[in-house]
Amino acid sequence: MECNTTKISSFQSLSALVWRSITRARSVPYDQRTSCKLAANNRSRMEPPLPQEYFGNSFHVVSAEATTGELLENGLGWAAWKLHLAVTNHNDRAVLQFLHEWLESPFICQLGRFFDPYCVMMGGSPMFNVYGNEFGMGKAVAARGGYCNLMGK
Repeated sequence: MECNTTKISSFQSLSALVWRSITRARSVPYDQRTSCKLAANNRSRMEPPLPQEYFGNSFHVVSAEATTGELLENGLGWAAWKLHLAVTNHNDRAVLQFLHEWLESPFICQLGRFFDPYCVMMGGSPMFNVYGNEFGMGKAVAARGGYCNLMGK
């Protein structure tokens, strides 16, 4: 493992719980492949790391996959470990490989390319101080997602 840690984060644990719960609620056939996708920040994964002042986004979607049967028959820890491996194996080498492949065959990202009816996408992170942002209109009283964040759509 690239990051030399075996600690599963609370975000990975919660994501695993949500992945298993949504998959169970969808009544997905046991042989169907399902995935949980996480947005991973590339800034600290680069060698050298991108500076905090870097203007722009630098992230990738990392994914853990399993059949519905595997996901539901194994415990929550198993699903969390799959997500942990997806995150920890996303490193400088993985980012640069993606960039080299993109330079060979450029494409415009389209959401339909990354998502299927059996995937669960987790976005956001407690690392971002959503309620601490102030843009001159006063302190935020709520953080809300748009139409694309509705489940089942």
